[in-house]
Amino acid sequence: MQEQRIMAGWSFYRGVPDRFSTPERTVVDLPHDMQVGLPQSREANAASGFFPGCAGTYEKTLDIPQEWEGEKVFVEFDGVYGNTTVSLNGSRLGFHPYGYTPFVVDLTRRVRFGEPNRLEVAVDNTQTPNCRWYSGAGLYREVKLLHGPLCRIQHRGIFIKTESIDGDTATISAEVRVVNDGALPFHGHVDLTLTAPGGEAAQGRTSVWVEPGETAPARLRLVVQSPQLWDVDTPALYAAEAALTSPGNAAPVDRASTRFGIRTVAVDAVHGLRVNGKTVKLKGGCIHHVTSPLGAADFDCQTRRVLKAHKEAGYNALRLAHNPPSQRFLDLCDEYGLFVIDEAFDGWHVGKTPHGYHQFFDEWWERDVEAFVLRDRNHPSVIIWSIGNEVFERAGTGDGYWVSQRLAEKVRSLDSTRPVLLALCTLWNGLDDQDAQELQRRAGEPLGQNGESSYTNEIWADRTESMASPVDIVGYNYMEDRYLSDHALFPDRVICGTESFPMAIVRVWELVEQCPYVIGDFTWTSADY
Repeated sequence: MQEQRIMAGWSFYRGVPDRFSTPERTVVDLPHDMQVGLPQSREANAASGFFPGCAGTYEKTLDIPQEWEGEKVFVEFDGVYGNTTVSLNGSRLGFHPYGYTPFVVDLTRRVRFGEPNRLEVAVDNTQTPNCRWYSGAGLYREVKLLHGPLCRIQHRGIFIKTESIDGDTATISAEVRVVNDGALPFHGHVDLTLTAPGGEAAQGRTSVWVEPGETAPARLRLVVQSPQLWDVDTPALYAAEAALTSPGNAAPVDRASTRFGIRTVAVDAVHGLRVNGKTVKLKGGCIHHVTSPLGAADFDCQTRRVLKAHKEAGYNALRLAHNPPSQRFLDLCDEYGLFVIDEAFDGWHVGKTPHGYHQFFDEWWERDVEAFVLRDRNHPSVIIWSIGNEVFERAGTGDGYWVSQRLAEKVRSLDSTRPVLLALCTLWNGLDDQDAQELQRRAGEPLGQNGESSYTNEIWADRTESMASPVDIVGYNYMEDRYLSDHALFPDRVICGTESFPMAIVRVWELVEQCPYVIGDFTWTSADY
């Protein structure tokens, strides 16, 4: 499909769509945070920077050419915070609650080809608090208009994997998914070209047959000679371009491309984390997506400043706490050479704030996991998927064991090339009534966040084992004192220090270097917010 950014000249007004009046409008360019400019209030939530909740409506006139008739037309949002309703020409076509995952809305059935079309995006962030940090609100990331033929390469349908690196060759497997929205079967070919930083690296071709209304994968295996490997010190980026052709047509039916890096990732308790076959310790920092007084709007220049500061300070890794970042953020991590833990959720069924994502989790988690994995799986910077952070269910309450298993397996079904992590902390909450009463009796008073008691320390390993067993890496938040003792209990467990206090870094890093099964440490936080 072809795509174009639609970032300039949006009409914006405060509030939800109003059909009976003409609200005062302003013209804004994206990215735009509609919350950061509001008057602050003592009555507002501290986590939101004392900015009140808000709602706003964005409108954009789209001139859809007549020659697109007969094609599919979509709009893609890289992230809108939050509870977003998308309409075209007065007809509601999509809704998306989670503010951090990308989503695509099919506009085709309401497009007026050859005429102006009114795209309306209503954003409702009035129900606060819904996040434990400043989320921002509105169209704070990229928006793109997409179009392509009925039979086309699926959006985010190219997946490039490094199967092996052997001396001066690398074996690359590729999956190119072809979707057929036409009325007849499609038979054609997929041509794939891999381009290295210095020129063409490999080519391949395979046939594909797709029945009407179905999607089929075209699979290829290519060998790259003298590969330039992606690493934090040498972040070499390749391009993959796929062309879909049909018999008798000289021009391709459709094209799509993506960037990728040639590199492998593996973890075990003996060698720790290995990238391209070499053991690496993660010198990491935790950061939020927020860029301080600029709010949540995703500006390249600010991201570059943050990444450059981390590289200069000696970091080689970032953990995105606690939600998927923007597409552009990962593009720049690829370019700068930074490892990334890509995290999906801060909570599951049980909420941490009254109006959080937990109220949508059952209905939406699978779609949101799929959206962020499909978008991010070609980024070489992403080396670990995280399915959650300090979830309330970590002792098994609220179906925690079952949810952990389902999330981990869903991620692996979409990408088996990276390990899956779950970040755990102490049992200062999340216990059932009987355990909570025993904790209260022994501690004498409720524990503060990430607090520890003799009782929770005693039961932690047993109560969290079934949460940890479905994942490849167990994240320990402020629990470096357990590294040695837990290794004796679980000798095959791979541990990552997913949060630690900056003032403890000397002692923590001594443990990281001492323990091969501990793959690194992430300071909370490396860039304040």
